[in-house]
Amino acid sequence: MRPVRSNLSRPPLVNPVPPDTLAPAARKRWMDVLPRLAQAGTVDVDTLVTYCQVWSRWRQAEETIAKTSQLIKRPRGGVAASPMVAIAHQAAAEVRALERRLGLDTSPEVASDNGGHGASLVTRRVLAARIQHHEISITKWQREGLPVAHRGRKGKPSLYDETAVRAWLQAREDAAQTQAPDLIVSRSRKELAQAVEAEQRVAIKAHQLIAIDEVDRIWSAQVAAIRARLLAWPTAHADRLHRVAALEGAAGVERVLQEIVYDALRELAATTASVQTRRRRKPAKATSAKRRTRP
Repeated sequence: MRPVRSNLSRPPLVNPVPPDTLAPAARKRWMDVLPRLAQAGTVDVDTLVTYCQVWSRWRQAEETIAKTSQLIKRPRGGVAASPMVAIAHQAAAEVRALERRLGLDTSPEVASDNGGHGASLVTRRVLAARIQHHEISITKWQREGLPVAHRGRKGKPSLYDETAVRAWLQAREDAAQTQAPDLIVSRSRKELAQAVEAEQRVAIKAHQLIAIDEVDRIWSAQVAAIRARLLAWPTAHADRLHRVAALEGAAGVERVLQEIVYDALRELAATTASVQTRRRRKPAKATSAKRRTRP
């Protein structure tokens, strides 16, 4: 009696051509993974499409990080983790979950060691021993953006990708070295500004510098005095000029005008000297007043 052949055990046929909606990297991943899934006997096409898309996003984020850096400079100084790091870690976690769902990650060693999260992932204690740093440092760096491959929940420890952690630490060190010259320049500028400010304070106490407001006030007073003096000339000297012109002619008028101008200039000079004298005496008066108030 011949055995009856059955088609029930045959794996379902899947179109080997990837969908047009996939990016080039996702299409390549489709062609690499499809033969392995076909040998397993079952292929979830929708999950496979999602897996290829997420895998492409993950690789694109990792390539961007490799070209730039895992750390970026903050506007107010310091460094922070690049947004691409979070995108890469999230995509990597989704890739591992989809691989388990598709049956691409079924090795017993991986499942027993890390709960099916990948053989390259380690706990915080193991990571601290390998990179020769304390677990507290890893916790601190984690708050600063250190990549965590899988965050532990319900009593399960968090898992880390040692390669990603070492790359993050190297990028952090490179950024610190790049920032060091900027800090030196900033400190030099600050010290120079403080020195200039101290010299200005000494010059002000020695009456070698005058505040801009004080200069404006004095100059405005001088201009107002000159303006008032000039406006008063026609009324104040009209009769005198008339008499001199009748008696001495043009020469007499020139002499009187010259005397009037010189008188105005002497008054202006006397006003300026008086202001300077008052400015110099103010600190002395303040000092003597303080001495008188002491018991």
